[in-house]
Amino acid sequence: MRNTLILLVGMLLVGPSVCGQFKENPILNIENKDKKILNYGYFLGFNQYDFKFDYKNDVGKDILVEKTLGFNVGLIGELRINEFLDLRFEPGLHYNARTLFFPGFIGEEAISGNFLREVKSTYINFPLLLKVSAKRFGNWKPFLIGGPSMSLNLGSNETSLDDNS
Repeated sequence: MRNTLILLVGMLLVGPSVCGQFKENPILNIENKDKKILNYGYFLGFNQYDFKFDYKNDVGKDILVEKTLGFNVGLIGELRINEFLDLRFEPGLHYNARTLFFPGFIGEEAISGNFLREVKSTYINFPLLLKVSAKRFGNWKPFLIGGPSMSLNLGSNETSLDDNS
């Protein structure tokens, strides 16, 4: 009974201060930030790439992929079209490395290291995105973003005759 009374008194004392966070006219944080014509910034991130193999003949043993953690770095440029639409360009560099293990090598081939290959990937990504925002609600402005992207693989050996190097 005593614990219930203490809990009830505590809720009555704390209740009004908790409700004060959601008043009708909240103080807006950086309220004019959304109104600038041009915004810019940068991004940093992590990635982890994988391979998907499509075998023509079932050989029985799959190629194993050891994934590692890579990184992303790039710039963000955003052009305001109107209150609810923004055009965003985010060129960036994406780097990653994966190791492929080929099963079935025995003897001298396995000792020489022919059963594994390291594949390093360096991509430059050029996405052009459209950002659709909702009306700002206090300090919240939800949005959806999407659009086309083009990537260049700087580490590709597709034109090389010796692509195992």
